[in-house]
Amino acid sequence: IQGGWKTVIRDLIFTDCETAIELNGENQEMGNLNIENCEFIACRSHGINITYKQSYLGIIENCRFFKCQYPIEQHSCDLMVVRNCWFSEHIRTKDYDSSIISHGGELQIDSCLFVPYPNSNNVAEPCWIEGNSHVVVTKSHFGGENGSKPIIRAMSTDYRYTIEGCMHSYTALEWCMVLVSGGFQGITVANC
Repeated sequence: IQGGWKTVIRDLIFTDCETAIELNGENQEMGNLNIENCEFIACRSHGINITYKQSYLGIIENCRFFKCQYPIEQHSCDLMVVRNCWFSEHIRTKDYDSSIISHGGELQIDSCLFVPYPNSNNVAEPCWIEGNSHVVVTKSHFGGENGSKPIIRAMSTDYRYTIEGCMHSYTALEWCMVLVSGGFQGITVANC
């Protein structure tokens, strides 16, 4: 979808595709995206890939992502909210790989469940969220099945990273909650 100003996608199942939903466009004053009650199954590249130039609010809720290489990637949305979603990741094939990628703006994740896949390729430092943006994660559960990994990879000194009220099942010291790769402006971990 190119340049959608008010986009609503709901009650769809996407399976065995390259990228299920790809949205992009220029600055959309008061632009709005809602993706609700959808399933993304075995997407070889992205479940949802969004590139908008600021002034955009994206809400993804009540969705299920099962073995997608990158369930969600967002670039430059002022605010991307992901809530009440279920994630079971695809096998990681690259070092420093992440399931959810956020560049610019703010990513908020609330009340989601993350189920890891075994790291059978022994890739270096996989994590759930690559944060090259402000990232706030609240009331979510990061499972320890098949091993665990960090919740956020902090990628820039320009952004803040917050984890609050989350459950993180870790199996070793290297699977910390926040992995600092590029620096950070501030990290807050509370009530976890």
